[in-house]
Amino acid sequence: RRRHMPSFDEKVEALRLLREKRLAKQRQDEEKKSEAHAPLQEPRPDPAGPGGVAEADALFCSGHCHERGLHGCDVDLAAAAEMYQLAAEKGHVVSQWRFGELCETGQGGLVPPDAKQALHWYTMAAQAGNSQAQSSLALLLEEGTDDVPRDEAGACKWHRAAAEQGHALSQYCLACLLVEGRGEPRNSSDAEQWLQRSAEQGFGPARELLKEVQAKPTESNEYAGRDAAASSEDVGEAGLLGLAQRIATQIGALDTAEAQAMLDELLADDAFCINGGRGLPAGSDNGGEDGQALGPDAEGDFFEA
Repeated sequence: RRRHMPSFDEKVEALRLLREKRLAKQRQDEEKKSEAHAPLQEPRPDPAGPGGVAEADALFCSGHCHERGLHGCDVDLAAAAEMYQLAAEKGHVVSQWRFGELCETGQGGLVPPDAKQALHWYTMAAQAGNSQAQSSLALLLEEGTDDVPRDEAGACKWHRAAAEQGHALSQYCLACLLVEGRGEPRNSSDAEQWLQRSAEQGFGPARELLKEVQAKPTESNEYAGRDAAASSEDVGEAGLLGLAQRIATQIGALDTAEAQAMLDELLADDAFCINGGRGLPAGSDNGGEDGQALGPDAEGDFFEA
């Protein structure tokens, strides 16, 4: 029987397959060698577990649930403080504020309160821009304790930082410090602006204080009418009516007793009540240039609102 002789093309194809088989074996050998010398890779940690990027967030959430008794957790301030502290040490800003507050109040098993610890954690969070921590730090510095000396300048600084972020309590406290000149030079105009901003947010004490401020004449304008009249050399009928209007405005802001006392004082002061503040004209007894008394019944009634 005649033997089959492979063609030239068949020989070329057989050589190609052989070459591919050898190359594949070489690649497998190289991969095995590289795996044998490669360092062992640690498994990727759970993001919320130890070493994970969200570990601090998980600790904070746990602390919050224990502090508030949420999601099936009992209220446990000691556990909350522990979780907050762990998160705070990892740089979690809100946890720094919350742990600082637990330190200041002595809750979470911290008895007595630790103001120094509170100061440390408040400052960390305040410097990171947390408005709640800034306000808490300002209040601590404003009041002072045995361990933390009072620092009204520092209180003003941090109340202002929180106020500028819209913190209503700090807006109110800053207004009080400014109007009293504590921590910064007295600035009634700035104080009223911050009081207004706090009141606009619905902060009760600010709204009440603003009502009192707006209802009470300021010391600078309480006798504005008297000063204006005394300095005028020629106050005519229009000037007298303007003076009466200012007096009426002032009286409208007073209660009955205060208004009556002011009226008695004004009526007793001839230099103020008569002839536009210049006193009696020459040759007159007790009236104006025409001899008529410039009292409540005269033209341009002083006390008509």
